[in-house]
Amino acid sequence: MRATVFIIASCLVFISTQLFADKAPIKFGKVSMEELQMESYPGDPDAEAAILCDYGETRIIYTSAGFQIMSERTCRVKIFNKEGLDWADWTLYFYDGDNIDENINGLKGYTYNLENGKIVEEKLSKDNIYEEESSETQRALKFTMPKVKEGSVIEFTYKKTSDYFTLIDKWYFQRTIPVKHSEYIFESPEYFRYMPVEQGYARLDIRENFTNTGSASFTSKSRNSGYTGGTNYSNHTVKYTIYGTRFVAKDVPALKSEKYSPKLFNFLTSIEYQLSTVQWPQEPIKKILSDWGEINKMFLESENFGNQMKPRNFYKDDLAKIKLASQNDVALVYNIYRFISNNIEWDGKTGFYADNGIRKTYMDKTGNDADINLLFISMCRAAGLTANPVIMSTRSHGLVNPIYPIMSKYNYVIAEVNINGTNILVDATQSGLPLGLIPERCLNQMGRRICETNSNWVALVPYKGRESVSFCQAKIEDDGSVAGLIQEKLSGYAAIDAQFEIETDGMDKFKEKIIENYTNTEIKNVSVELDKDKVDVVEKFDFVSKGLSTKAGKMMYINPLLEEEDSENPFKNEKRELPVDFGSPIKITRNITLTIPEGYAVEEIPESIHLALPENAGEFRYQIRQLGNNLQIVSLFEVKKTFYSHDEYPYLRNFFSMVFEKQGEQLVLKKQN
Repeated sequence: MRATVFIIASCLVFISTQLFADKAPIKFGKVSMEELQMESYPGDPDAEAAILCDYGETRIIYTSAGFQIMSERTCRVKIFNKEGLDWADWTLYFYDGDNIDENINGLKGYTYNLENGKIVEEKLSKDNIYEEESSETQRALKFTMPKVKEGSVIEFTYKKTSDYFTLIDKWYFQRTIPVKHSEYIFESPEYFRYMPVEQGYARLDIRENFTNTGSASFTSKSRNSGYTGGTNYSNHTVKYTIYGTRFVAKDVPALKSEKYSPKLFNFLTSIEYQLSTVQWPQEPIKKILSDWGEINKMFLESENFGNQMKPRNFYKDDLAKIKLASQNDVALVYNIYRFISNNIEWDGKTGFYADNGIRKTYMDKTGNDADINLLFISMCRAAGLTANPVIMSTRSHGLVNPIYPIMSKYNYVIAEVNINGTNILVDATQSGLPLGLIPERCLNQMGRRICETNSNWVALVPYKGRESVSFCQAKIEDDGSVAGLIQEKLSGYAAIDAQFEIETDGMDKFKEKIIENYTNTEIKNVSVELDKDKVDVVEKFDFVSKGLSTKAGKMMYINPLLEEEDSENPFKNEKRELPVDFGSPIKITRNITLTIPEGYAVEEIPESIHLALPENAGEFRYQIRQLGNNLQIVSLFEVKKTFYSHDEYPYLRNFFSMVFEKQGEQLVLKKQN
């Protein structure tokens, strides 16, 4: 009798018989005269540069080191003008963390210029290549192509090996400059099942799936039973299927930034692959891509997350003082927040796991976002409050995809506290915030609550946005000049930004900025008052302006909102590719009392109006009435909803167009005989 033991995947020796896909559309080193003579890009003559071809392949193969991801890329770029010279600089990222081995090798590059009718090439040297740390788990390989000038063509090629199978590097078919040809091929053996995650609006011209065959040679060993003993070895060959996908995008337009658009990299047409399952021969399927229930459990059981939220004794004396000074739960939460944000400094690092742990953070008075906010949660729980963490992505890190729980898309954690049945968001990394407001870097649509009983999505929308209320008492003189007093109160994020400017640049600089905001108006007697508790900022100043009105014979024309010039509508374009992201709600209220000059009468006055966005997403009110020689103007502009999709843009644009049209209307005065 023999007992047979098969040496499974970790010991397989593959002899690949893969059939590769179509021939690459670019050959490194073969730049044409036509490419060098190109003066502009067809269809986008103002483009600073263009990707002529970007070709990449990613395959999972077996080597002497085991399974590895092998990638190759060749890219060619045309530089048209001085603005395009930045495309000579490139950065390639690779993991450098525990148990992950990634390397970039074989980097080669050339710059081609046309001189006296001949192609002259300049090789990328080692002096122009260097490495630096990008984060705790990533390094960056940076290089600058040599002797790049207007008209140059640059190209580079490199290989990358990786054993990080969970997420395949994202491939971008679209850039902020036009792309003539982008092609990407991905192949993996049947043992690995990947889920494609796509984004962007640009059309892909070719999307084809294919299969190849490969063979694996491996050795099995068997042990003889009985008295003879001994071990026998047998060689086997197993065929396996290779699944591949080929994508081609041609003449992809540049994705250009628009007013109030999120980070462009969120919407560049691209694809990446998330590992879903692994199944070796004769073994059950191993699930890799978890669901939110599994992820929630993982966080709660983690030493660097769930364990950090438990109440501790090391802060009990400070917490006792805080509780003694707090009359109710609102005050208690705010005082815990103030204690942590004023005494512990954020080190600028982001992540959803604690780096130091809350005890060390408390003692050393510094830590990352998770250290600080998990400490806040711990103290809130110790004080008898209900508090939970919310994992999220900062605005600079990108948008999260609620469909796929891909953890690399998250990089931050804040706190959610329940006060009298209402949940509020808190981030103790930044001091001086009103209770319920989180830093603007955190206003990124949604985060995920991690807790025992109610893990769910949380809207990252503050109770108050960017607000200002102004009061103006002014008089129009016979010569058309206007003099008066303005008082404006900033609150919410408008006040937070003002406070930051004052703390950073000083009060004098802040007052100078107020004056500089008015080009044709004399500003004097500027005063600024700070309300530290409510984080409100109140500005007051006198003004005299000679540029607000126009006279024509007996007629005088003036904008009753006293704007020096019409503000520009940010949504003039009929079509828009990107969504609109205001970040936070906007509310602007103006109250103006305007006295008309002696001897003048009102000839024409703008009509009052009330506009509203669908589903109570915003409104605009404009009321004007005459009381004797005075005009009273009240204007309210409010946008409550902060994010508008591509499909919602038309009605948002229509709303803004009507608002700006009304704000541009003139008051007409006529001089009496």
